[in-house]
Amino acid sequence: MGALARVAGAFPRIKRAAAAKNVEAFCEVLGSLDHPYWRRHASLAADPLAHRTALIGGDRMLDLAINALLPGLTLEEAWERLGALTGPTANQKILRTTEWLCGSVRPALCRSAMQQQGLLQLHEDFLHHDPALVWENFSRSPG
Repeated sequence: MGALARVAGAFPRIKRAAAAKNVEAFCEVLGSLDHPYWRRHASLAADPLAHRTALIGGDRMLDLAINALLPGLTLEEAWERLGALTGPTANQKILRTTEWLCGSVRPALCRSAMQQQGLLQLHEDFLHHDPALVWENFSRSPG
């Protein structure tokens, strides 16, 4: 809620960065958001954190830029920006998908934002089910 309140207050700056199609400015605005309570707490009930934390972390900023800002660009612009961005830290869905596809986790396939988005789409399309069933159904398909 603290992040949402700060995003609402900074919305004119966020909107300007989005209108300018500027991923860096978009992330900079999100990274500048701060809240006196949430910089030292992870939840309402938790003890204060030993170290200050960002209201919106770097990985979340990239996720927001990729999924909220890039779709508003032309296909060519979005494709170019997505290809140039280093992805956030690979999450479990991404790692699980590379393991499913390659037999082991392949960090080289998880670095760019474009690669990560493709792996997330594969996860969405195929790995909601037991991965063994996907291969079993694939091997039974005609052709």
